[in-house]
Amino acid sequence: MNLRRPTLLALAALLTVGSASPAIAQTSCRWEGSQLRCERSRDYDDDDRYRNRRRDRDYDDYRYDRGPYNRGRAYDRWRRDRDYDDDDYRYGRRNRRYYSRLSNSINSIYRSVLGRSADRRGLRTYIERIEDRNWDLRRVRRDLARSREASVAIDRAYREILGRPADRSGLRTYRGRLQDGWSLSRIRQDLANSREARRRYR
Repeated sequence: MNLRRPTLLALAALLTVGSASPAIAQTSCRWEGSQLRCERSRDYDDDDRYRNRRRDRDYDDYRYDRGPYNRGRAYDRWRRDRDYDDDDYRYGRRNRRYYSRLSNSINSIYRSVLGRSADRRGLRTYIERIEDRNWDLRRVRRDLARSREASVAIDRAYREILGRPADRSGLRTYRGRLQDGWSLSRIRQDLANSREARRRYR
């Protein structure tokens, strides 16, 4: 029997609706050339691919919600790390200001006692002693005033102003005055105003 295409289409639709399950009943058929092709409709509520995509999207949403930029334990950890970094940055800035002031103070003592700026090794040494051994700046000054370099600087002042090396009494006196806050330039001025210097240049 030779059936026309509309008749075959209607017959296929009736057979499909009558015998298939509700999920398969949502099927559409079309002619392609001389063959009849039937496909399930793209009903996203029953489509397996849509369910899989929904499941994958829900999983991605879960991962997104747990990400570092959203509320959750990961976000709290990120916030805690950021706050720690901010505190560390502020602490670092405080440390830089502290070390800058400390270096300036030590450098000022060097210029006062020895007549020169502090070298890197000296700065590092006295900063470590202040931090590790609880030294204060007065002890730093006392240590510099008792150093060999301070004695050499005092002896040089004696030779330039009085024309002779420093005696033991003079060294002991001026080293004590360096500890008490005198500067090397003040020692030179005191030597220049001494009776010995006035006799020399009379």
